Amino acid sequence: MNGRRVAEWTVLLLLVVLYGWGSSWLAVMWLFRSAPPVAMVLPAALLGLLGVPALRPKRPAVRAAVILCALELVLLALAGLTAILLPSGHPPAAVLFLGPLMLLSSALGAVALVLVARGWLRGEPPASATFATVLFLGTSLLVPTWPGLLTHNLLRLPGVASLARTLRRLDPRCPDLAAVRNDPVLLQRCPGLTPRRIELLASLAGDEAQFGPLVTERLHAEWQTISEPRAVGTAVAALERAHPNLLPDARHPFDSYALVCTLVGAHDASVEWAVRGALESKLLPAAAEERYAGCLAQLHARISPSESGLGVCQAVLAEASDEESHGVERASVDARLVPLRPFIEKARGDRTGRGCSCEVALVRIEGEGAEALAVELANRVPLGDLGVPRCLQDLGPAAAAAVEPLAGLARAGSVWRRLEAIRALGSIQASAPEVPLVALLADPDWQIRAGARDALGRVRRVATRSTLGEHPPR
Repeated sequence: MNGRRVAEWTVLLLLVVLYGWGSSWLAVMWLFRSAPPVAMVLPAALLGLLGVPALRPKRPAVRAAVILCALELVLLALAGLTAILLPSGHPPAAVLFLGPLMLLSSALGAVALVLVARGWLRGEPPASATFATVLFLGTSLLVPTWPGLLTHNLLRLPGVASLARTLRRLDPRCPDLAAVRNDPVLLQRCPGLTPRRIELLASLAGDEAQFGPLVTERLHAEWQTISEPRAVGTAVAALERAHPNLLPDARHPFDSYALVCTLVGAHDASVEWAVRGALESKLLPAAAEERYAGCLAQLHARISPSESGLGVCQAVLAEASDEESHGVERASVDARLVPLRPFIEKARGDRTGRGCSCEVALVRIEGEGAEALAVELANRVPLGDLGVPRCLQDLGPAAAAAVEPLAGLARAGSVWRRLEAIRALGSIQASAPEVPLVALLADPDWQIRAGARDALGRVRRVATRSTLGEHPPR
């Protein structure tokens, strides 16, 4: 007898878990929103079956289940009738019935299931047991449940979480973002880089620390399944987020840079920009690898000074700054810039008066003229070159030559010009800007005082980091 009871309760628990897992499948009709007349007629039809004497349950447990289902159907029919009579309003009047209905269905749906199942196990006549089952299934199809209420409570029971995870892995549907975050194994389901799956992978790639290697592996494994050409750009962006370095390392054994190299010139302009941006972002480490020589030759052929922006130069300097932040000596980084001179010169072209990143990169490659360029950059502040602070920071200690002309610009002129000069002073990685910035703390204009205070704080933070052997952020 005890063994029979254990088997009975095991079956009941399994049914409850299955119900909690499949409740999102059952509530698919949502008739109270899409078709109020049907939402009223169908519950009424099911309730009408209660008038058949042969279908009335005999056991108290089954009668209780039928009463619960009937109560839910009554509320649903009232909600449908209200939606017909009072269709307007915000919120609609049907919410008065839908709120209690969803709570009742979520809290007592599993109870009704257990009562019906016990009726089958305890000898309820087949006719009435079948009617109770049909009534329960009909109610589950028609009545919406409160999302996650039952499942959240069930997962607290011992062993239920493992069983639910197993059921999720058997679920043939493609997983959503929440399911994959809870169980990364599900990411292998539904392979094929459709736009929806690429969006899923891109969302996961935002958490690179947890999902980076896994997303990188799936992108490499499924790359050939991309069916829409325009989805390639999104896939490249997702790959960059999942594998920021692109080149293989201990954490990411896949060569993402080589994968992106195969896309050069193979797609339209929108995809080409994404591909080139990814390759340019790691141009400095890639130039040191012989296996990328062919790819870099193709990339070099597509760089044009007629394009807007100076992406190559800014990307190279950003990577150089990152190398320095990891403790690489500045002289060593500058030596690694030398092979990239053809890229820098072609990107710069003859545009000597626009932008400054390429000029800074060439000065660092040549090893001379940095002080003269710093003074020239300071004189560009009145011309509205907003890139001067970044370029002065990339120049390093040589940018101290710009302190005197920038201090003169910060003392007189329009407020905008003075603030730009102060911002440029704050980007110089040396102690020389401290004296003029301290003097500006007594300026009568509060905007100048605030700008000088912020710039002075940045200069001192940089000096502190330098003392500790750290590299200042860009």
